[in-house]
This record gives sequence, C-alpha cells and structure tokens, in this order.
Amino acid sequence: MNGNAASRRYLRAVRRLLPGSRGMKNAIMARISSSVDDYLEQAPDAGVDQIADRFGDPRSVAVACLDNVDTAELLKDLHVRRRIVTAVMAVLAVILVLWSGVVAWAAIDLNRNVHGGNVITQSFSNSITYIPNIDNDLTPAGISIP
Repeated sequence: MNGNAASRRYLRAVRRLLPGSRGMKNAIMARISSSVDDYLEQAPDAGVDQIADRFGDPRSVAVACLDNVDTAELLKDLHVRRRIVTAVMAVLAVILVLWSGVVAWAAIDLNRNVHGGNVITQSFSNSITYIPNIDNDLTPAGISIP
C-alpha cells in the first residue's frame, strides 16, 4: 500500500463493510489495495473523493465483492457471529440477574439496619408486637410476645 492517508481511509471503510472471515477479507482487500495503489501511482495527490470516483463508494465496492465470495464460507462466518452474539447476550443476562440479586440483598440489609434488626408489625388488637431477628433472641423489657 502506498501509505496515502486517503487510501487508508477508503480501504478501511471498504474493509468494515465486508462480511466474512479475516482470511476472506484479506484476500479481497489485497486485490482492492493493489488496484488503489496502481491508481495512486498515476495520481499521487488523490483524495478519498477521487478514489471513490474511480472505484466507487465503499458500500458499492463491498457489494460487488460479495458476488465473488463463496456462499458456504460466508454462511459459516455468519453462523459463528450468531453464536458469539448469543454467548455475549447470555453472559449479559447472567450479569444482570446477579446484579439484581446484589441490589435486592443490599435493600434487605439496609431495611434490617434501619429497623435495628427487628421487624415491627401491628396486630389486630392495636398492640405493637416486636418480632426479634434470628440473631437477637432477647425481647424488649416490659413487652410480652404473644
């Protein structure tokens, strides 16, 4: 490759639009890069617009290259990508469930700390009943637990 910044931008744009494995992209990009380098020998000051005028916009070049791609290899690559996306989504779902559990535990712990470890309930006879925490088996003085 010539090293022209415009050619690097153009080739990077084409590469991003190409589906397929790294090897397949490298083979396609070698042909395109060779053609761009040949053009830049004739017009060394060409910019991205001039390169795109000569070869077509990156999207049309990528679409034209897909006509020459082996369909089985392309489908295999898409299947691998689908598996990767599925695995990433599963990991994110597990992280979300774990995070929800931690938040729920923190809320329960905060509630216990705010209420001194005891849960206060009111019975139907309008008397307050203290239910001690498992760690605290002492009842408050002067209050009987029914």
